[in-house]
Amino acid sequence: MVQRLLGGGNEDSGKVLGLDKEWLARVVKATGNYGESFERNLGNKSSVNLPRGLNKQWNQGGLIYAYPVR
Repeated sequence: MVQRLLGGGNEDSGKVLGLDKEWLARVVKATGNYGESFERNLGNKSSVNLPRGLNKQWNQGGLIYAYPVR
């Protein structure tokens, strides 16, 4: 699953969007994952200092659940 999204394997998820196979890997490398982005812009590492609360992963008591992508 992760390899498919990051451009590995035979599938090219970016083609439908007019992007190359490595587009998502470059985005995550430049901005970080959701948790890192939240902390930097809204969480403990920002002036907002907002707790993640319902923005936590579902298995940590939050509502964030990533649907399987195909």
